[in-house]
Amino acid sequence: MPLPRWESSSLRKTLFEILESCNEGYRSTYANVARLSIAAAHRHGLKQIVELGAGTAPIARRIAADAAAADLTVKVCDLVPNAAAFDELEQAFPDRVRAVRTPVNYGEVQDWKQPTLAILLGTFGCIPASQQERVLSALVRSTAHGIVFEPLRCAPLSLLLITTAVVPGLLLPLFRLGRPGTIRRLFWCWVIPLAPILFVCDGLRYAWNCPSEKEWRRLMEPLLNEKQLLRIEVGIHSQTVSW
Repeated sequence: MPLPRWESSSLRKTLFEILESCNEGYRSTYANVARLSIAAAHRHGLKQIVELGAGTAPIARRIAADAAAADLTVKVCDLVPNAAAFDELEQAFPDRVRAVRTPVNYGEVQDWKQPTLAILLGTFGCIPASQQERVLSALVRSTAHGIVFEPLRCAPLSLLLITTAVVPGLLLPLFRLGRPGTIRRLFWCWVIPLAPILFVCDGLRYAWNCPSEKEWRRLMEPLLNEKQLLRIEVGIHSQTVSW
């Protein structure tokens, strides 16, 4: 889930840490997405996975570290590449990870050089409805198969559950006690608890903008050929769209 860009760098860093805390411990999103991506690549006989809009590349890191993905190569890219994270990941897994250090706009057709599985996590709630069809068209034309993982959805129970994210936000200073940034976390989570509040508000806004199952079908079905089967899995608090 992309976060707002107007706040200070220290607050933004704290918001990203809350996001990681939610996706690593609170919900295990990163681990589940990595597992499903590996299974999909094997099911379709693909040897390359591309994490689009990777940020710090949490999914690629887990795929590269998984013995079940020993036969796969992972590419990481973003519109604003995180050079430090990409360099560290490539050094940790030199035979498994390839970083694209130039900006990659997944709303444009890309040439990945070989049949590829593209994965996106927490993205479409930030794309204006008027642009979603164009972005999906570019994704379908660029890849053999793809998976869009949405950890939130516009449904009453999901919206209610989003409000509980204030808890890991408030507990963040304790979760990361002893790590660099303790004073920053104490300030934004306890002294002026703006980070947990902003995180919940942005989550609600994001979920409100997520396409429904009906909207996903309307967007996707005209774009796929007879070899690409559309699958939409809807959970209480998530959606997974694959082809």
